[in-house]
Amino acid sequence: MPLIKIDSWFTRIGQALARDKTSTSDNKEDIRYAVRKINQYFYAEKPTAEVIEKYANVIVDLLLSTSNGPDDFEFLGQILNIVREILDCDKKFSRPLVKALIKNDVCSFLLHTLRSVSEDRGLGQDVSLQIHQILAVIGHHDKRLALKARLFKTIACTIGLLRIYSYNAKVCPVLLTLLKIYAKNGKFSFNQN
Repeated sequence: MPLIKIDSWFTRIGQALARDKTSTSDNKEDIRYAVRKINQYFYAEKPTAEVIEKYANVIVDLLLSTSNGPDDFEFLGQILNIVREILDCDKKFSRPLVKALIKNDVCSFLLHTLRSVSEDRGLGQDVSLQIHQILAVIGHHDKRLALKARLFKTIACTIGLLRIYSYNAKVCPVLLTLLKIYAKNGKFSFNQN
């Protein structure tokens, strides 16, 4: 697919988010369609540095817009998949998105979402794993992540997932990395107070 298509999908999302103050069903359908298409595109091809740099703020706004309707785990999972695909790229490529995520305090949003999602046993567990994977990548940039995790009471969720996936070679290192980040950041945040 040409780069022009991905530009048009991100533009469609940006325009729909700008109109989304009224939150019509047409805006939501436009956003859902564009998110599905972007996921398909990123599944076929890795995101490029120009796309990431150009649309990092749109992706952050899209992620934060889900706070209005957190019950739609499938849609949230698709957005988190876009973020994860970008974060899986080269660190140099994903740097603009990481900066935008930290600047907009997405870690707090993700921890809040994790708390509400962890009670759902269906799609909630998949979304919870995606949130943990994102936090494991961007968590060391947020110096207050351990404090936020304690405030949102999500450390128990991470430990619970670790019990479930203790024999999974792909998931277990991610959860252990996040617990390590919580421990390091915990020392740092308590020393500053």
